[in-house]
Amino acid sequence: MIEDVSETLRSLLQQPGLPDDLRNAQIVFDPPAGDFAPVRTTIDLFLFQLREDHDARVDEKIMSLACTYLVTAWVVGGNEPALGEHRLLSQVLQALMAYPFIPAPLLKGQLAKQNPLPHLLMMRRDASPNFSEFWSSLGCKPRPSLIVTVMIGVPIALAAERADGAVSPRSDP
Repeated sequence: MIEDVSETLRSLLQQPGLPDDLRNAQIVFDPPAGDFAPVRTTIDLFLFQLREDHDARVDEKIMSLACTYLVTAWVVGGNEPALGEHRLLSQVLQALMAYPFIPAPLLKGQLAKQNPLPHLLMMRRDASPNFSEFWSSLGCKPRPSLIVTVMIGVPIALAAERADGAVSPRSDP
């Protein structure tokens, strides 16, 4: 299910109508570590945190899971790559902010069955790491980035005792 969140973000950022720079950028999910060096313009959606959000839980049978990504832009070529990266990050921000809830046609895999729809949260303070430690642990210098959290519902398997006494997971009837 977690890979479906990543694929959904990719589809959201590559949909028709968005700026060509954004739609044509390669989208990867790698840690932006010291050896990360894309050979073409790239948006990196690095999933760095998964956690249950107890405050967002509305159903005891559904866990509210916060999937938090560090989003960086990497422009190859041009006179001022840093400004190109800023422009690309702005385009990502605008594309994501347009959808507080991710539209059903863009949902991938198991997320297509989500009700309510997964929603996006931008730059939550509680999801932001200590950036100096974070970048240092990745072995690279800090760079402009966005923090994006996608909230999804994950069904909790309930344990059911079988006749032989063994416990097996089951869905609620």
